[in-house]
Amino acid sequence: MQALEPTRTLAFRCVGFNALATHHSEQEALARRSAEALAIRKTRREYEMFALSAAGRPTSWRAENPCLDERITMRLLASSLGITPVHLSRISAGVRRRDHPGRYGGGEPPSPEPEAPTP
Repeated sequence: MQALEPTRTLAFRCVGFNALATHHSEQEALARRSAEALAIRKTRREYEMFALSAAGRPTSWRAENPCLDERITMRLLASSLGITPVHLSRISAGVRRRDHPGRYGGGEPPSPEPEAPTP
């Protein structure tokens, strides 16, 4: 794992953490909630990898992580989504053409401006 921005982390020694959880119910609840959150994220990621198409994965990721979209490189995003950077670039170009026809060389050309009537 690599931090791409300044990050604060918290680390526990497993033996010490487990000893605390044995004697403190709050610590045990924290451990359980953390494990549940990790399991949910892992299950969601596996579902998306198998159920969504390669084109659907970037769309889903961007919907869930809008603030990260501009801060992560295409290469890292492609790696995280299980596709190649070239394929991600093609998917992104297709989305831009679909959302903005005529602007990126795809779809219908823009309509010409109507001419002003002559007096």
